[in-house]
Amino acid sequence: MKTVTRNIVSILSAGIFAALIGCTTYVQQPQSNGGYQQAPPPPPPPREVYVAPPVVQVEAPVVSAEVVIHSDEDFYEPLTPYGRWQVVGSYGRCWIPGRVEANWRPYSNGNWQRTEAGWYWASDEPWAWATYHYGRWDFSEQVGWYWVPQTQWAPAWVSWHSGGGYIGWAPLYPSNVRVISPQAYVIVEERHFMEPIRNSTVVVNNTTIINKNQGNKGKD
Repeated sequence: MKTVTRNIVSILSAGIFAALIGCTTYVQQPQSNGGYQQAPPPPPPPREVYVAPPVVQVEAPVVSAEVVIHSDEDFYEPLTPYGRWQVVGSYGRCWIPGRVEANWRPYSNGNWQRTEAGWYWASDEPWAWATYHYGRWDFSEQVGWYWVPQTQWAPAWVSWHSGGGYIGWAPLYPSNVRVISPQAYVIVEERHFMEPIRNSTVVVNNTTIINKNQGNKGKD
């Protein structure tokens, strides 16, 4: 009987010992290399995170709640106080701004705002809601700058040009011609692009700058 009891105790002890061994976790120690432990690898560098610039929400502006653009005729009455309407060539009835400076050009008095729809031209000129977001501009020696009405809205209708530390823009012609006269461009230094644009900040010698950077054209 004592022999049986001794065997049972031996079996239980062996089982408990085996269970303890099975539940034990061993951590392999780093091997010694001449008395020195190998240093762990450095942590990976942090990933670069791109933060997009803030977006300005801009809706198509109107003069008043009564102004809804369905056809070219919807522009006639709102723009008449600020200029005159005249038939110009094959374009038909066009609008010519009044009381502007001799060197005035479209998109030369205001500032650019970045929006989800693209670069939006904001201006305090009373006709800005129409002439910079609908239609196209053209120039003739007889009447100067004139606006051809169209009903499609956009944040701006311009052709872009950049290079050599400058950036410029010019109104798109109604006929969609690809070659735009250098005199039509409003050009500023890139560092002044987001600032209010006035005649004092515009680079006058457009021809020289554009000829030096003919390979850097773009269109919005």
